[in-house]
Amino acid sequence: MMGYEGNSLALAGAMSAATAKRCARDAIQRALRTSDGRGVKIGSFLLGLWQVAIGTLLEAGEGEDVCALLVDRIGKIQGYGRNADAAPIQYDDLSLRRRVAEASYAADIIVQAIDEFAEGSVDEDGDDPMPEAILDAAIVLLSEAWGPVHLRKAMREQAEAVATGRTKPVMPAEPAVANNLGRERPFEIKSEKLASKDEPTYAPRSVEAVIETAAVRECMIWVVALTIRSSDGTRAEVREVIGTRQGLDVKAAHIEACLDLFRGLGSPREGDQARISTNSSFLVTEVTEGAPARSGMSAAEATSWHEIEEAARSWQVRWQVRQPATDGPLDQRCDKILRHKLADVSKAAN
Repeated sequence: MMGYEGNSLALAGAMSAATAKRCARDAIQRALRTSDGRGVKIGSFLLGLWQVAIGTLLEAGEGEDVCALLVDRIGKIQGYGRNADAAPIQYDDLSLRRRVAEASYAADIIVQAIDEFAEGSVDEDGDDPMPEAILDAAIVLLSEAWGPVHLRKAMREQAEAVATGRTKPVMPAEPAVANNLGRERPFEIKSEKLASKDEPTYAPRSVEAVIETAAVRECMIWVVALTIRSSDGTRAEVREVIGTRQGLDVKAAHIEACLDLFRGLGSPREGDQARISTNSSFLVTEVTEGAPARSGMSAAEATSWHEIEEAARSWQVRWQVRQPATDGPLDQRCDKILRHKLADVSKAAN
């Protein structure tokens, strides 16, 4: 039995956690090479890896523990990547069946490789450190390939499905544009560069963001447009993040948009600050005038609110309700992206 304790599942298997992580990484590397040699496309391999990582976790743990672990890992996936605004791949029925079949074939290759590397990982009490190790290794590769925004979305949807009793992996919305993928050494970690006296001092960042949502055909669409500037003028960039959510829960859409904004920015450093405009008076009121009552909330919603509150304090956020007539550069950008997205969804539905 697995129990969640903060940052990891409490496991006491014969194999140490560090050894399990190394075995999981090496097994996935071997499976990647094997599947490539057998003609499996990288996209199908990644989908198969998702199936194995989530499926193994669901088989090994209780639903509540799995949800807690997924939520914990979602919070640790930071950044936007290069494809934050990429649309999901659209499959017709035949293409989807082929994709799933090829992903299942890749999953079999991955499982065989894991079985070879993980032999002897289970102790006589049945505890096994491999499920969590496989998840963490998969997150490294999927975050590089799918991008942080799309991986967080897939994991969030999986956590919500598990919370409702589902015991199988959900089908993630794969981005049509890849983020970045180094196929030769997907797990290589570059050593950190130590600061020297000659390096420039850190210039605080100033972030301005606009959040807007809209409903269309039984789903919510949200858009975040933001600028990031350094106080010394050496950095200035504009980013957009787009997300969709099934159902017409406006509050949940704003919460997801806000979470992805903060997770993409990462942890602030001294002097960093942000100004956030949103068309949700609810969000601004609840964050600025006091947290909403926790009673009646799901565990996932309460965790989300806590993360938003902590991030808002750390970033010294100034909140404001976006007025309909507002016409700044970011507002225009948000409106344009949202109009295009609404048109795409309506066209796809017809």
